Amino acid sequence: MIDVPLFGEPMPKPEFPPRVYRMHAIHGHGPEGRTCKGCSHLIHQGHHDYVYIKCELYGNTMGSGTDWRQKWPACGAFAEAAG
Repeated sequence: MIDVPLFGEPMPKPEFPPRVYRMHAIHGHGPEGRTCKGCSHLIHQGHHDYVYIKCELYGNTMGSGTDWRQKWPACGAFAEAAG
């Protein structure tokens, strides 16, 4: 008898959330090796003694669905942040 998994191999976890892929689909890929950390569209929003990082272009729902990470790859709308 052959041992076959019922549902096959588990799906690999995507490297980035769908919102990152959406930004790349809209704006294209950014400069090679650059991340959102150096972009002028990245905003830091303070609320209840905590700082939430958001992308100005993606929007802000005041929820975790629009939280951003500085380490994510930059999209084609990347604009170098001043200083």
